[in-house]
Amino acid sequence: MPYHPVVNEAGLIETRPIDPAEKFVNAEGSNVSESKVLDYWAWAFSDIVGNTERGHLAEYLVSMAVGAESPVRNGWAASDIDSPDGTKIEVKSSAYVQTWYQEKITTIKFGISKSLEWFPETNLYCECKRRHSDVYVFCVVTPKEKHLVNTLDLDQWEFYVIPTPVLDREFGDRKSIALNRVRKYSDKYHFRQLREEVSKASGKHIASGKQWNEQSFFEKLAQRPEGEVGVARRIIAWASDTDLRLRWGKGEKKASFYPMLDHAERVQYTVGVFASYKSAYVILNLPDMIKPFDEEQMREKLLTRLRDASGWEITHDQKYPSLYFSELLETSKLEGLLGVLDWVIVETRACS
Repeated sequence: MPYHPVVNEAGLIETRPIDPAEKFVNAEGSNVSESKVLDYWAWAFSDIVGNTERGHLAEYLVSMAVGAESPVRNGWAASDIDSPDGTKIEVKSSAYVQTWYQEKITTIKFGISKSLEWFPETNLYCECKRRHSDVYVFCVVTPKEKHLVNTLDLDQWEFYVIPTPVLDREFGDRKSIALNRVRKYSDKYHFRQLREEVSKASGKHIASGKQWNEQSFFEKLAQRPEGEVGVARRIIAWASDTDLRLRWGKGEKKASFYPMLDHAERVQYTVGVFASYKSAYVILNLPDMIKPFDEEQMREKLLTRLRDASGWEITHDQKYPSLYFSELLETSKLEGLLGVLDWVIVETRACS
């Protein structure tokens, strides 16, 4: 079918996938009479080592990893990728070697500047600069010798995932971030781990697998010591008492749920509860905590209260610290933990 633009009701030309076999028209007798769109793509986009097309390739890889539904790239969008659950992802890439002559390898750093959002429907910009995504994915091509580089080899890429609120809190209006700083806030991941790690960082959990509910969660937990069932039931009762919405997780082996706080157009889960036949535990979602716990002083108060009330020792380098149910079998420790979480909910709801 010949190519033709699709104009929507807002007057925008919508980008649609083009058939690679599409040919140029009115080209009889010219050098492109037999050329296809695929030939043009090979001519225009084969430099997948250079900064521009490597960046597009990185966006494609992240898009495939999280299962994004858009069939084409949108170069004018405020963020690079929308995951199936609506998580907005910004993708940044860098490499040690470039296509041009180098006396030494490149020092890896990434742009994290705040920007104005542009609205194609009106051709206007919003008035405030900010980071528009929910999550940043930093992508590094790892070879340090030119003749070894193959950006189509997934083992040559490493990925780092940082929630945007962490960048906002730790780096403010900074315009760039070095790789050694990125590594302070994220572990290194392979392509196959990206889906799960973006899910964790966003708090929206796009992980695939079995959908758990209350019945199946407790069936899984029944494989654990009897007292641990009581811990989970007390946490569920606490969530109900504090008007939190329970969200049941997905996963093949680990059952999970999250008491969700909906406040000021933001959604937060402060803790997540996990169970498998091997272990049952609570995690604290430190990176994504919203006001006032995105401030260092309040986070210090939180960690101090947790230590004093439940004995939960958390160090500053822990992003998702965990506490096993076996450590909460003593009623005073469990109630101490829930008491601190009560304080978190009250303080959060007090912020507009």
